This record gives sequence, C-alpha cells and structure tokens, in this order.
Amino acid sequence: MVALLPAGHRLARRRRIALGDLAGEPWMAPERDGMLVRACRAAGFEPRIVIVTRDPLAARAIAAAGFAVSLTPELLTRVPLPGVATPSLGPE
Repeated sequence: MVALLPAGHRLARRRRIALGDLAGEPWMAPERDGMLVRACRAAGFEPRIVIVTRDPLAARAIAAAGFAVSLTPELLTRVPLPGVATPSLGPE
C-alpha cells in the first residue's frame, strides 16, 4: 500500500512518508472498520473517515479534488494518476 494524496498536498513531493504524518487529515476508506482503520490505529491515531468508497477510480478523483487522503495498492500506481501523489509508506 502507498498513500493517495492530492498533488498539492503538503506531503505530496516526498518519496516516503510515515502513516502518522497523515493524522488529522480527512480520510476515505472502503469501510469504517477495515484494514485502513486498523493500520491508522496501529500508527497511533483514529482516522476521521469522511468518505466511504470501494471504487478505486472514484478514490483517485476524490483525492485529486483534495477532499480526502487514503491508501491504495501500489499496483495501481503503475497506471498514471493525474492530480494525485502516491508516496511510499514507512520511516523516512
């Protein structure tokens, strides 16, 4: 998984970010109690989920519009993602 951020986000130009760097952001997730929520909790914060979607194309558009951040499978980054940044997750 990698972060899914708007291209203009304050962390968008970094190659790698810690999940905790996104604490306090509005989030989108495929469900309110799934893997993404558990990962955020393990990183020390409760994500504020403002959008629930399982559609990866909708998630890209939502992130590009700046409405929310999320995580996305790294495999999906092989397709160009206009308007979004996908930094890797992990220690800097």
